[in-house]
Amino acid sequence: MSEDGQYLIIEISQDCDPVNLFYYCEFSKLDLKNLTGPIPVVKLIDEFKAKFSYVTNEVSLVQILVSK
Repeated sequence: MSEDGQYLIIEISQDCDPVNLFYYCEFSKLDLKNLTGPIPVVKLIDEFKAKFSYVTNEVSLVQILVSK
């Protein structure tokens, strides 16, 4: 979860390799009481090319640390 509670951060790893996928959901815009079906996520990084880690955000500007 982002520090301000606005985004649900999803990091998906593959095996023990230091690579991951990076997805997010605008958690603050979800109507959890009336939610039906899967949670809508944005696939920001959808290839296993590096290690991506959430650092912080300022409203909709998100800082991500990239390690290879």
